[in-house]
Amino acid sequence: MKGTLTHSLLILATSTLIMVGGAVAQTTTNSDTSGAGPGKVDPGHPRVNEVNQREENQQDRVANGIQSGQLSAGETKNIENGEQRLVNNEKKDMAADNGHLTKQDQNQLNREENHLSNRIYDDKHNARTQTSGGSGGGPGKVDPGHPRVNQVNGREENQQDRIAQGVKSGQLTPKETAHLEKGEQRLQHNEKQDMKADGGHLTKQDQKQLNHEANNMSKKVYKDKHNARRK
Repeated sequence: MKGTLTHSLLILATSTLIMVGGAVAQTTTNSDTSGAGPGKVDPGHPRVNEVNQREENQQDRVANGIQSGQLSAGETKNIENGEQRLVNNEKKDMAADNGHLTKQDQNQLNREENHLSNRIYDDKHNARTQTSGGSGGGPGKVDPGHPRVNQVNGREENQQDRIAQGVKSGQLTPKETAHLEKGEQRLQHNEKQDMKADGGHLTKQDQKQLNHEANNMSKKVYKDKHNARRK
């Protein structure tokens, strides 16, 4: 009886140690990647900090491109999808190396950042802008004689400004920004399609529907900027 009790206690103690060890390992793994992301400072990890600083610099350039109108919604969406992939790769490397980045990791991440940097430059200096295109539809465009078009354009510009501010401040992650810009791109496409169908005008019904879409986008921008996620 005594031997059975001792054996049972030994099994219980071993199981407890395994459970505690697993919990500690899980906590360590989760915290290993906490220092990754644009602008984060991870004490004692200079390679991580160098990559993070470059990520922040590129987010600032994207924000400036949105604010100035040099980056269209579609271009911003694609760039931010690339930025999110970069952050995910950084976290994956850090998780594999106990919270550190090896020299090889750093070199690979810098190559990815170089590629994104070139893409930002190209997109900011090509012919596509938020106001390019043949029609009067688009953020901030002024189309004389078309007050409904101008009202919708003004709302699109205001929302682009709010997104730019969120990217700059870190309130919007690259993933959130990409999703928002996908919605903005869809809104702008719908406006142009409506204008094309109505001889360059927007009907009252068109304007009402586009404002409904803009309201939904506005709520998404607010929600994403005020949640717990940060870049």
